[in-house]
Amino acid sequence: MGETWWDVCAGAGGKTLHLADLTGSQGRVLATDTRFVALEELRRRVRRAGLTNTRVLAWDVSNGRRPEWTADGVLVDAPCSGIGTWARNPDARWRLRREDIAHAAARQAGLLECVAGSVRQDGRLVYATCTLTRRENEEVVMKFLAKRTDYVLEPFENPLNGKPTNGFLAIPPWEGPGTGMFIARFRRTGR
Repeated sequence: MGETWWDVCAGAGGKTLHLADLTGSQGRVLATDTRFVALEELRRRVRRAGLTNTRVLAWDVSNGRRPEWTADGVLVDAPCSGIGTWARNPDARWRLRREDIAHAAARQAGLLECVAGSVRQDGRLVYATCTLTRRENEEVVMKFLAKRTDYVLEPFENPLNGKPTNGFLAIPPWEGPGTGMFIARFRRTGR
C-alpha cells in the first residue's frame, strides 16, 4: 500500500488497474505505452473504475530519452514473439520468423536498461513476457544482470503451486490456466 508503480508497456490497462488496486488510495500508478488506441482504451477504463491514483502517458523507449520519474516498482510486460499465446492465436506460429525473436530480445534488453534507473533504491523491477524462448527470457535476464550490478534476482513463490523460485519462472501453457509466460523479479540493491 502507498507505493508508486510504473507500468511501462501498459496496453489497454489490465495490469495497470490491478496495480492501482494493490497500491490503494495512498499509492500512485503511472501507465505508459506507445500505442494511441491502447492508451485511449486505458483512459476509458481508468475513468470507469473511478481511479484517481493513476496517470496515463504516451512514452516510447525508442526515442532514446530516459524517463525523469522514479518509482518503488517498475513493471515491464515487454513486447515479445508471443509464442506463449499460440493456443489462442494459432496463426501466429506461421507468421513468426527467427529474426523476430532476435529483434524482440534486443528491444526487451533496451527496455530494461532504459527503465532500470527509474527504480528507487531497494525497489523492484518486474520483467514479464508471454513467450517461451530462452533468448527473450533467461538470456535477457542474465545480460541485464551482467550489465547492472546494482540489481539482483529476488526469489518469489510460484503463483500456481507455492514453490519457491530463484527469481524467475517460466510457465508453459499446459501448467497454468492461460497462456505461456515468463516472469523475473529484480531488486535494486545499489551495489
